[in-house]
Amino acid sequence: MDVQPRQIVAYYRAGDLESILGSRTLWICASCYACTVRCPAGIKVTDIIYGLKRMAMDNHVEMRGLPVHELSQLFVRIVNRTGRNNEMELAIRFFPRRAPRRLFKMMPLGYRLWRAVRLSFRPQQVKGIEGLRLIIAKAEEMEQLQPRETVESLGEIGYAAVTDRVRIGEEAGTGTSAFSTEERQ
Repeated sequence: MDVQPRQIVAYYRAGDLESILGSRTLWICASCYACTVRCPAGIKVTDIIYGLKRMAMDNHVEMRGLPVHELSQLFVRIVNRTGRNNEMELAIRFFPRRAPRRLFKMMPLGYRLWRAVRLSFRPQQVKGIEGLRLIIAKAEEMEQLQPRETVESLGEIGYAAVTDRVRIGEEAGTGTSAFSTEERQ
């Protein structure tokens, strides 16, 4: 990760979304929740990363050097067709258009994987593919019924947003912070 979870929170608090959205961290996060579990402040870092990833996708921000959306769509098409990923097909379909040199650099590794019977030239279809396709179709149907989660913009982010909310409380004459108990958690 080029930006560590602690730095993500710091950049967000500082209002520096560009540093986060331009990093590779959003795209290589393994969603293991280790950062969330280990955070002494109880910050749900993984959830923040998911939200930032959604923001990046909505704004068509891609990881430097790798068009994640295109790779993801190709992966999903292969899995929908065969029921499993075929790394050989994924590499052959993706890299010649986007990074032909990288394909040639990967050839020695591909050869070693093929010799170790870890890479197949022929896509193998799972048994019961029709059942899998029905599950995928149902999941897509359910996704269509669910309203898409939206992130409301508060204008400012990070400490600037906190300052604005405190000012709102001061204008109301309460002399206290405008945060409710729910917002603090």
